[in-house]
Amino acid sequence: MEEVSVLLGAVETRQLLQEAGKAYHTEINDLLLAGLGLALRDWTGEEVLQIGLEGHGRELQGGGMDLSRTVGWFTSLYPVHLWLGKDAGAAALIKGVKEQLRKVPGKGLGYGVLRYQCGDGRLSGTLPWDILFNYLGQLDNAVSGDGLLGVASESVGDSVSSTHRYSEKIQINCKVQGGRLHIDIRYSGLHYRRESILSLSALYLSGLNTLISHCLIQGQQGTAYTPSDYGLEKEISHEELDRFLKEVSNGVRRRDNISGLYRLSGLQQGMLFHSLYNGNAHAYIEQLCCDLIDVDEMVFAGSWKAILDRHSILRSGFYYDVFNIPVQCVYEQVHLPLLCYDYRSQDMSAVSAYTLSDREQGFDFGSAPLMRISLLRLDTHRYRMIWTSHHILFDGWSMQILLEEFLTTYEILSSGGELSAQEEDRYEDYIRFLEGQDVSLAAAYWKSYHVLLCFFFKGA
Repeated sequence: MEEVSVLLGAVETRQLLQEAGKAYHTEINDLLLAGLGLALRDWTGEEVLQIGLEGHGRELQGGGMDLSRTVGWFTSLYPVHLWLGKDAGAAALIKGVKEQLRKVPGKGLGYGVLRYQCGDGRLSGTLPWDILFNYLGQLDNAVSGDGLLGVASESVGDSVSSTHRYSEKIQINCKVQGGRLHIDIRYSGLHYRRESILSLSALYLSGLNTLISHCLIQGQQGTAYTPSDYGLEKEISHEELDRFLKEVSNGVRRRDNISGLYRLSGLQQGMLFHSLYNGNAHAYIEQLCCDLIDVDEMVFAGSWKAILDRHSILRSGFYYDVFNIPVQCVYEQVHLPLLCYDYRSQDMSAVSAYTLSDREQGFDFGSAPLMRISLLRLDTHRYRMIWTSHHILFDGWSMQILLEEFLTTYEILSSGGELSAQEEDRYEDYIRFLEGQDVSLAAAYWKSYHVLLCFFFKGA
């Protein structure tokens, strides 16, 4: 194997490590592989790339194994099939590579298990790549020049036996050392001329510089998130998400007002289905009515705003016809419909008619919040509060908790006090908890429970 080495500039390396990743919420591997894809697309004219990726394998940490008392790597090798797009620009290329990498289960750890331990015949034979890529990391962090240990200047000799037979024709190893990105390309002299590999290395540097410059400009406009940032990389494409986030909702681009996007729980899916079934818009519409005395309307409105700020589910819209699955989108800010009317000259039948009419309005699932408040003044001191909401937001127990929070908040604000800072109640945490559950274990539990019940009732 022969070798060609090139260096990325110190400024560009710092930008790659510290700034470029903010634009699309990427890891350095995403950008390095996007740059490599750009170079190989220009070098070969192909828009589909299949390469081998080498990793340190310490992702096992997230699989229930404690690696805190181990050192070194658990090297993993696995193939990655990347579609680059013939005319894809920098943004589409970065997003596409990032999302395709996120779809690889366990960062490829399972490939070696299937190939070598399970003996899966479909994976036997020659390794399915001609190019192997590995990012070794920031060696400056591992060995500091100011510490007791440093990099020795002496040669350590060959790291690979001269008799070793390589399965790949090109090896690309990247590392950050001395404040610069080193790109070392080892290649088979039987298959490639040195001039051709020099051309590839120049294209790689050029591609990285192009992507870094693009990311710096994009980063000034804010982070552009992709499906994997919301745990939805298997269900939706980044093109679909881009279209969704570009739409205007509540007077602003959705991208500028979104704080979360995730699946529905099982109960929410059921409520959504029944609400849409046969156009049954009134299904699961809930109302709570109560009388209040001497209401300060400004404090009343401020109290409800504080409740919405505290609970993310109350700022959520639901979208069932945009992607392959229904999703709920949490907004940073929403306008709560708060309607105040003077009913002092009306009788209670008019109040009842208004209450029924308000219920029959239903809700547009995509227009957050799926709740509204009406405040009807009945006489000099008495007001009727009508709180109309969709059951997809919360259950009956939660309604009592929210009402108590509202009354407590109103009492504090009306007495001139200040609300203490509280952590936001994130419904997303519950959804992520559900996603992390082992469905097969749950199914086995309920199956055994069902058998036990059948045995009990049969015996009875």
